[in-house]
Amino acid sequence: MYYKKIFAMLTLLMFTCLLTSASAQPVYTLILTDSVIVEDSILKPGTFKNTFTLGDEGIYLYFEINNLESELNLEFKLFNPDGKEVLNLTFNIPDPTGYGALRYPWIRGYIYVPIASVRNGSAFVKIYYYDKSSWQLPSSARISIDGEWKIYVYANGKIVKNIYFNVNKLNLKIYFLNRHMKPVSNVNVRILGAHEDYLFETKDFSLETKLRPGLYFIEIYKSNILVFNQTVLIESKDVEYIAVCNISDLSVKVVDSSNNPLQGATIILEGLDSVLQNVTDSDGWVTFKNLPFHNYRLTVVWYNVKVGVAKIRFSNTTETHILKTNVTNLCVRVLGERNQNLKNAKVTIILPRVTLTLLTDDNGYALFKQIPSGNWTLNIEYKNLREETVANTATPDCLIVKFKVFIEFYNFILPRDLVYNLAIGIISLWILLIVAIILRYRVGR
Repeated sequence: MYYKKIFAMLTLLMFTCLLTSASAQPVYTLILTDSVIVEDSILKPGTFKNTFTLGDEGIYLYFEINNLESELNLEFKLFNPDGKEVLNLTFNIPDPTGYGALRYPWIRGYIYVPIASVRNGSAFVKIYYYDKSSWQLPSSARISIDGEWKIYVYANGKIVKNIYFNVNKLNLKIYFLNRHMKPVSNVNVRILGAHEDYLFETKDFSLETKLRPGLYFIEIYKSNILVFNQTVLIESKDVEYIAVCNISDLSVKVVDSSNNPLQGATIILEGLDSVLQNVTDSDGWVTFKNLPFHNYRLTVVWYNVKVGVAKIRFSNTTETHILKTNVTNLCVRVLGERNQNLKNAKVTIILPRVTLTLLTDDNGYALFKQIPSGNWTLNIEYKNLREETVANTATPDCLIVKFKVFIEFYNFILPRDLVYNLAIGIISLWILLIVAIILRYRVGR
């Protein structure tokens, strides 16, 4: 019985020693967040975060130590992405026996390091219900660059925790629209800021990039022409921005000298860093998509001939541009020597690298529509006859071409001179025959 009591006492002593030994190890809790609320001396950390932006107010490192039974030097070191130490802060926790206690049930506190906030950082610690202290951090203790940051926590010179977190730049997204509120692509964007400048060549309808908080001046270029400039303030949140640029569709109607639409004409546009080319539609309209507001030179080419040049100041979306060209009609009439109409005569006009051919109608007319103004060579063929002449489109009347066609007999063509000569010959022959008969008659008598 005596031995059983001794054994029970030893067992209780060993359990107490084990329990004391287990409780001698403090428990560390570290939470990185963007807020800590202090209510009635109770600290309530916000939600855990390990990613921040340069637009956030700052970061809070909430810490809690449970079951501390001895003096503690708690040290915090903050390093920026370049490995430079930004903060070195030490909390000296006295031995709990100084307060007449065997241990501290808990010690709670936080360290606030500013990012975008203009105020300095701060620190606070509460040692159970015995004591509390606060500090203001030096102005150098600030998160100012993006990247991966590190916090190392030391207890009495020995590392007990390390925390890694990222600080990102703020996101800026720009959408490019023209004056008709339609997307525009292939623009160059220049962003000027206090820290650095950026230049982007875009292929899509938008641009997305990361920037530090601050005031930026945005310039947008289309074909090296400035089409947009505006300041944008980036503060604490990501920004989406719509840039309505001085860009629109330039439409021009091309007509001939009689104001009829010119279909299929080649339009050359100059004024950008490259020359653009397009063709008019059935109504004479040509459209160049998404052009910057600028001064342009338009050249109209028709049948390989430059028939019109115009300078256009493109500055708004409501202007109507009509370009009148040196294009007109050319009328040719083919007649015979009796002013009779020659049908199906072949009339060919020779233009630069192009020839056009028509057949005359029942009235001997061939009408070439929308011919470049100028002097052009004409080849006219009628059966086995051929003529060449030069036509001037400025002549208001129809060009008359006459062939030596007096009488047609099947495929035989008789000119006036030949008909007259034949007639004279026949008449002369008849006269000679009559004279011969008369002479013979007289001689016979």
